[in-house]
Amino acid sequence: MKLLIILFIGINVASACNEDLTLHKNTDGSIGGFVSKNARISPTAYIDSSSRVCGRVVINGSPRITNGSVISGSAAIDGSPTIQGSRIFENAKISGGNSIVNSVICGTNSIKENVINSTQFCTNIIVKDPGAENNQTLMGIDSNGNGVRDDVEIWIMQDMTGDNLDNRRKALMILAKHIQRGFSFKDNVEHSKTNSQRQRNAEKCYESLVDAQTAERDMGLMKMQVHNTMDRLKAWAKIQGNLSGTSGVAKNENKRSFCEFEVM
Repeated sequence: MKLLIILFIGINVASACNEDLTLHKNTDGSIGGFVSKNARISPTAYIDSSSRVCGRVVINGSPRITNGSVISGSAAIDGSPTIQGSRIFENAKISGGNSIVNSVICGTNSIKENVINSTQFCTNIIVKDPGAENNQTLMGIDSNGNGVRDDVEIWIMQDMTGDNLDNRRKALMILAKHIQRGFSFKDNVEHSKTNSQRQRNAEKCYESLVDAQTAERDMGLMKMQVHNTMDRLKAWAKIQGNLSGTSGVAKNENKRSFCEFEVM
C-alpha cells in the first residue's frame, strides 16, 4: 500500500502523456517541459517548463510554447507562432507568426490568424482547466455535472492518442465517473463494494476495445490523474480497505457486453 502511494506521488501527473517522455532543451540552455519521444520537434522551438508536447506532434520553425500549453495528438506547428496557455490537439495545424492565447484548438482546424480567449475552434472540450481550486477538496470541480472531474475530463478528451478514440474516450469517461463516485462512498463498506463492481465492469469494457498492454497503460494513467492529491490517495486507500475479503474471479465472458454505450 505504502509503495503504491509513493509511486503515485512520485509521478508528475501534470506532465503525463501516453508515451515515453524526455525533457526539451531550449536554445538558451534552459530545460523546458516534457515532450513525447514520438514527437518531432525543431531544436529552435522554445517550450517552457510548464508546457508539454504529447503524441506524434510535429513542430517546425521557432514557436514559443508557454504558460502551461499542451500540444498533443497529431497536431502540427510551423513558423514562429506564440502559443500561451492553450491546448492544441488532434489534427489541428498552427502556422505563421500568429499568437494563440488562452484558446482551445482541435479537429482539423488550420489557424493562420491571431486567436485569443477562444474555444470556437474546438467542440470536443466543454470544460476549462479548473486551476488550483480543483485540488482543494476531495471531489474537486465538475462544472458540467457529468460525474467526471473537469481536469480528468480534459485529460481524457485531450491526451488520448491512437486508434478508436471515440469509443475509448467514452469508456474512460464512464470508468472515471465510477472511480470519482467511489470517493463519496469511502465511509460505507457496502456502497464501496457495489461501486467497485461497476468500476470493474467499466474496466472490462475498456479491455475489450484495445490490447491488454494499452488497456493497462491508459487506465493506469487515468487513475493517476484521478488520484492526484494526498486526500484522494487516502480515500483510495480507505476504499481498498472496504474491499478487503472480496474476490474477483475471472470468467470466460464477453467483455464488450459490459460497455454502457453502443460501441461503434
